[in-house]
Amino acid sequence: MVEMLVAVVIPPLLVAGIFSVSNKISVGTKTSLAQGTIALLDSAAEQYYDYWKSYPPDCNSCLDAAAVAAELETRLGFSSVSIAPATPFDPNYASSPALYFALNRTPPCKAILAKIDNSLLSNKNANDIDMTITADGKDYPYTRIIDPWKTAIKYSFPNNDANNFPKIESAGPDMLFRTADDIVNRKN
Repeated sequence: MVEMLVAVVIPPLLVAGIFSVSNKISVGTKTSLAQGTIALLDSAAEQYYDYWKSYPPDCNSCLDAAAVAAELETRLGFSSVSIAPATPFDPNYASSPALYFALNRTPPCKAILAKIDNSLLSNKNANDIDMTITADGKDYPYTRIIDPWKTAIKYSFPNNDANNFPKIESAGPDMLFRTADDIVNRKN
């Protein structure tokens, strides 16, 4: 009876232990990938500033695609900008594609962006439809930078002051911002 009990109890315990170790390794790997991506974006923001003498717009106050387009048009000096499809639009995604678009139009930043793992870039909206941004008649993918947990990277200015170095953050494994597991470029 004891042998049968041992034979029934030990395999599930071993499986649980292996699963736990595997899960910790997976979270650690994803955390390292997010940290590396944020470090690349941090470096690209510095290069952007050196090139343009300002930081990319954050677009966090934009509530729809038209507002993002207007902000990019004004801040980046285009005569016309549009985003399609304009709906559905998630304002939580506004800062990430604005950052990518601004960095990607800056020559020193393109090499840095090329180092970001392709699995962390998406130009799909909530309905899995490709989004584009048209600036002065030229089409570009409306690319969101996401973390390994598929949450959009957040780009913002501390105290809403565009003269401060921007904060670039991942929500981390729990996929919620402003929690202990957030991954941030700098302590601002």
